[in-house]
Amino acid sequence: MSIGVASGIFAAKVAKKGQFVLRSGELGEKNPLADEYGAELWDEASPSTEGIIEKGVDLVIGDLYGKADPDKLAAAGIQMYIPSVLCQHAKEENPDLVKGDVSPVKLTDVENDIQELGKILNNPDASEKAVHEFDSKYKEAKNTIKDSGKSATFLFYFSEQYPVMSVGEGGIEGAIMRELGLKNIFSDHKEAYLEEVSWEAVLQANPDVIIIKYGRTGSTFEQDKARLLKEPGADTLTAVKNDNIIGIANRETWPSPEIATGMLELAKNINKIK
Repeated sequence: MSIGVASGIFAAKVAKKGQFVLRSGELGEKNPLADEYGAELWDEASPSTEGIIEKGVDLVIGDLYGKADPDKLAAAGIQMYIPSVLCQHAKEENPDLVKGDVSPVKLTDVENDIQELGKILNNPDASEKAVHEFDSKYKEAKNTIKDSGKSATFLFYFSEQYPVMSVGEGGIEGAIMRELGLKNIFSDHKEAYLEEVSWEAVLQANPDVIIIKYGRTGSTFEQDKARLLKEPGADTLTAVKNDNIIGIANRETWPSPEIATGMLELAKNINKIK
């Protein structure tokens, strides 16, 4: 079973038919690859250790946002695997689940995680195919992007109740911007997510490009863009004036094989901006 969207994507890419049976912790976000695979969405929230044990699965592909205790799961004969890129991205969220030193975010480490999961699930053919797909899209994105040097920020809404949020340099989004030659307006922040960043800070930095991460809890790009444009002073931003507002599905910014898909889409769209 999987906990979180990213882990569900890993499972859908690598598992044999019938191996990936349950999904959880997706919080209303769409996960079409897992849908296509056919794994049952058991719990939108992150399940408890006891709940997982009751389900009787053999393996949990987890993340660092959940509540499951790997030691208790192991005592019940259930292995827990957390991909390394998830640890790189979210190590501050749950340090107790991180084993040893964690390297800075490196997008190509997704390939190592795919291969490791292929060994665990005894499905090397699927993992080899998934690695090839990732590598091909990643290299295409790198070869597609022109040297823009533009300033940019990722903006997103966690829910209808939350204010606008952004990203620092420490997570996947920061790494994506570096790979695509964009200058992160919040590069001096080493966290992955900036929940406390003020809208005034965005106005002051005045990015050339705004990348909206949509769909965190089911929203569309159009819905989140319309909400963003209603923020006070949004019409004064260079990105808004030039309509340099790009969308990317939130699931394509989770630490998973879908990063390469998101990078390629961004590269093509960035090349079109003014």
